[in-house]
Amino acid sequence: MDIYFLRHAKTVKNERKIFSSESDDEISKNGLIGLNKVLPTVKQYKYDFILSSPLKRAFQTSEYLNSELQIKIIQKDALKERFLGLYDNISIDQLIKYRKEKGHSFIDPTQDWYGINEIESDESIFQRVLFLLQSIKFESVLCITHAGVIKSFLYGALKIPYSVPNCFKIKNSSFTRIHTDDFTIFQLHELQNIS
Repeated sequence: MDIYFLRHAKTVKNERKIFSSESDDEISKNGLIGLNKVLPTVKQYKYDFILSSPLKRAFQTSEYLNSELQIKIIQKDALKERFLGLYDNISIDQLIKYRKEKGHSFIDPTQDWYGINEIESDESIFQRVLFLLQSIKFESVLCITHAGVIKSFLYGALKIPYSVPNCFKIKNSSFTRIHTDDFTIFQLHELQNIS
């Protein structure tokens, strides 16, 4: 089985350096440019369907890609970005300030959340996405989701300790291809940060 992940296109908030998880935003004009850059790669493969986070930025990305792919889109809450509570919908500068005040250890303040109890853990995200994938029948699926979800899944699937920071930088419109036969061993075949 092949699992393809695509991070949603760049949003207006991304461009304004506003960090958001469940607060939502539309994809930007630059986001559409990024999608057009990754589209030839996406079109190289065949998918049974698209699984999409229901958040607007991911679903708009799914709809845009589907104008070319013409396959079924299924929205799934399991693909939503991690819940970030008070860290949601603030500037990156404010995020760094809050995290430093709390004594958090991080390299990338938007991705390194290991050991922060009030934030959904990487392991929890991996388990919810794994459960979703195990509960459906597919040979090839395209998942449109968020950086935190993709990063957490990669760490869990590849058995990288969650305490190791910054192994992957998941940019907007990045494309990742993973293969598994039985959901116990995963092989990373491709990780492209195109935009």
